[in-house]
Amino acid sequence: MNRRRVALCVLHGIGAQRRQWADEFVARVRRAVAERDPDIDVFPCVIWWAPITQRYEDELARRYARGLSWSWLRRLVIGYGGDVIAYQAPSSRDAPPSWMYGAVHRRLDRRLRGLRGLLDPTGGGVAGPPVPLVTVAHSLGSVIFSDFIYDAQAGGDPETFVRRYGLALCGLFTIGSPLALYAIRYPHLGFDRPITLRSGGTWINVLYRADVIAHPLRVASDAYARAVSEDWVLPWRLWDWSWTPVAHLAYWNDGRLIARVADQLARAAARSLA
Repeated sequence: MNRRRVALCVLHGIGAQRRQWADEFVARVRRAVAERDPDIDVFPCVIWWAPITQRYEDELARRYARGLSWSWLRRLVIGYGGDVIAYQAPSSRDAPPSWMYGAVHRRLDRRLRGLRGLLDPTGGGVAGPPVPLVTVAHSLGSVIFSDFIYDAQAGGDPETFVRRYGLALCGLFTIGSPLALYAIRYPHLGFDRPITLRSGGTWINVLYRADVIAHPLRVASDAYARAVSEDWVLPWRLWDWSWTPVAHLAYWNDGRLIARVADQLARAAARSLA
């Protein structure tokens, strides 16, 4: 039997992140997929964009360290607020993007092109149909991924992403996402331009009730109600503080999310042979 290939892309959110930030999550998802079907190969694409902003935030923290109190809290403000301020999408398609916006997107582009090279080491183009891609993006990472796909689709052709990377975006999990808040930025446009997944794709917006950063997406506009398959509210768990605002940090360890991502990958692999 021919082995089936699927790709898993993961993006972290704001704050300092270690290089191995996604190792445990990816390993658990791959094990869960193997339990469902051992003939599926999951190719991970981990987006570690934190170093792009981190070095500037570290320099800022050192520069203002003297003579001020609550330095640890100031460091948190710089680290978390700095990511949001540094990464800003252009206000319109005619406005040039910020340097940081471009740098973060270039990192995504390099990692996805690297994944394409792994899937097609001969460089002759991925043979056959595109490889199904499922993405899990946390917090600001969900905004970054949405912007990245939106830019790829800005010419009005959702297949541009497929042709560029040999990947078909058929599943998206936005977890702890503040994307709905960006409706405030585009009030006169009606927040009506969500990204488009491949035909039959599934977009699950995942949140805990206590996560004050995350918001439902389907109520943001009629367009998002059509684009997003489900706002999945996870029941809280006592042991990981998911009943408090600390829930924003609990998604990657939630076995229910891992199981559903694995199911999505397994279904995508099955459809690729249909």
